[in-house]
This record gives sequence, C-alpha cells and structure tokens, in this order.
Amino acid sequence: MDKVKLMKMAENPDLIPGIYNYCDRWCERCTFTSRCLTFLTEEEKKKESGYSPGSDGLNEEFWKGIKDNFSLAMEMVRDFAEKEGIDLEAAMESEEVEAAMVRSEKRSDDANAHQCSKMAVDYYRLVNNWLEEARGEWEGIREDLTSAFRLKLPGRDPENELVKLNDIMDVIRWYQYFISVKIHRALSGRAEDREEWPDDETTGDADGSAKIALIAIDRSIGAWAALNTEFPEQEDETLEILVLLDRLRKALESEFPDARAFIRPGFDEDLIFSTPINTSGGPKK
Repeated sequence: MDKVKLMKMAENPDLIPGIYNYCDRWCERCTFTSRCLTFLTEEEKKKESGYSPGSDGLNEEFWKGIKDNFSLAMEMVRDFAEKEGIDLEAAMESEEVEAAMVRSEKRSDDANAHQCSKMAVDYYRLVNNWLEEARGEWEGIREDLTSAFRLKLPGRDPENELVKLNDIMDVIRWYQYFISVKIHRALSGRAEDREEWPDDETTGDADGSAKIALIAIDRSIGAWAALNTEFPEQEDETLEILVLLDRLRKALESEFPDARAFIRPGFDEDLIFSTPINTSGGPKK
C-alpha cells in the first residue's frame, strides 16, 4: 500500500479516531472493524500481498508485505522530518536521543519490577502449567463429545458443548499474555508522562491501557469460572488461578483508580454514523 492510498483511506468520515489504541486486537470478535483504520489497512495489505492464513513462514508475498510496510513507515517519517526541518541522521546521533533511550529502558525495567507486572507474569505461567497438566483430561472430554455425537445420545448437544468449550479456551489463550503487555504499557506510559509533565497528575493514556487490561482480567475470570466445572481434576489449580486474577484485578484498580472510568473511543461512547453501518457479528469489546 502506498502513502497516497493510506491517506485516502484515513479520510473516511466513518472511522473512529484512535479506536485501535485501547482495544484488545481481537478483530474477529469486534463489532467496529468497519470503522477502524488499522483493521482496514491490514485487510487491504493482505489483499495486495496475496496473504493466505497458516502459511506465513512459507509465503514469500507475506514477507514482502512486511518489508513494504516498513518502507511506507520510513517514507512517512522522512516526509514529516523534511516538513519540520529535522535532520534525522543528526537527531539519532545526538546525546539527547541516547539519554532518552536510557530513560526508556529504566521505565521498562521499573514496570517489569512492579507487583502488577510480576503477578501478570505469574498468571501466564500458571496458565501454561494448567494447560499442560489438563491435556489428558481435555482429550478425554473431546473423545466423550465425539462419541456422544456419533451415538446421537438424547439430551446431549455435543457439537454445541464443544463450541462453548473452545470459545472459553479461546478467551483464556487470547488474554493470557495480553494482560501482561497492557499492564507494562500502563506503568511505563505513566512514568513517561510524569517525566515529561511533572506538574500534570492526569494519566489518560495509562488509564486507557490499564482499563483494557482490567477488561481482559474480567473476561479471563469469567472464562476460568466456566471452565472450572468442566475440569474437576484441575479444580485446585483453577482456583489458584482465579485467586491470582482477583488479586491482580484489585491491585491494578488500586494503582490506576480512574482506569474504569476512562472513555475509550468508540467502545465507551455514543456514536454518530454518517452512513448506515452493520455492526452485527460479535460481542462488543
């Protein structure tokens, strides 16, 4: 995709500015893909590159698309620098840039050392352990549902049962690492804001990142509670995960007390459509 085409797409009046900044990136479950520039540009790039799911590592066109994306981004950076009279080569070699990189690394290290980040890491590790230990039980459930389907047992809907189980597992796996990433962004982003504007106590962007992390935690808690009844042999491990998630939720709410009230573009506000938009097809994120 070239720069002109991208700018033309961005002029669409139905797009919601910044909606992609505080979403969970689960486009398949989103009701606002038709109003998201990130989604639309990614879909357009797939069409142009001949992308085919499941063959990324073998698909030469896919990797060519990645290279083209980089070239487009650099072209836009150079255009902006020229417009603003910025010498990019000199800027990258300046002491100020080096100092900024040092500060950025420190913010990242501090975020990793925070109790919320540590709990988020503990969580995704516990999930991996649970999945490994429950592998045999999961296979047993699959075999039971397959037998019920073949025998057409009365009072059973094995196909629907399997779909529900897969949906629950999808939620858990989708947010497993996402929670940690967004907590890190919230913590490091808040630290950066305080460095840049020490007299301003607002934490807008950080609150937005913390909010989507909290939403992911809420949904994960719901998924684990539903899964608990299906895997009785893993009850102790499941309860351990639920306790950890609840502790993490409370700690994050305490760290970012205004996060729940943050208004995410599109998701948490009333919208006005300039043209009729079909938003059916999945739950609102």
